[in-house]
Amino acid sequence: MKKKATGTSYAKIIFFGEHSVVYGKPAIAIPVYSVNVTVAIKLISVGQTIHCRYFDGPISEMADNLKGIGVLIRQLLKSFNSPDLPFELTIQSKVPSERGMGSSAATAVALVRGFFNLFEKPLTRSRLLALADVEEQITHGNPSGLDAATASSEAPIWFVKNQINEQIEFHSSDLFW
Repeated sequence: MKKKATGTSYAKIIFFGEHSVVYGKPAIAIPVYSVNVTVAIKLISVGQTIHCRYFDGPISEMADNLKGIGVLIRQLLKSFNSPDLPFELTIQSKVPSERGMGSSAATAVALVRGFFNLFEKPLTRSRLLALADVEEQITHGNPSGLDAATASSEAPIWFVKNQINEQIEFHSSDLFW
């Protein structure tokens, strides 16, 4: 296990299929690499604290608006057989919340990547998306999965809920203005 680790993810914009994606219709979404979330985890001697724009203090005292994050962190620690691991976690996000850019999914993806990095464990894309969905189910109730798929992607996504999650090969040098 490392003493420090980070995880990153990205904001998303939906090119088309904004609302219909929840109902199984296709969508294309694009990760916005310059609008990112970075999670930094540092092992400490005692406690579990979090620092973010919405809360600063012990994870056990987080309010309900961060319930999804708390549940995800506990699940991650349990999966690594380290529920009492003392750490300090800092979330730095450039993603505006409540603007349709996938802030909660981006945070969840960065958290999962950060903890897998800390424990030096391999992480498949399917495992990453399943874990991010833990937070998204709590925060949104019926997420399509598009936000987490895009926040974790290195390419645009062609997406149909529970059916298709494909990265689209895209070369910006192919664009002509």
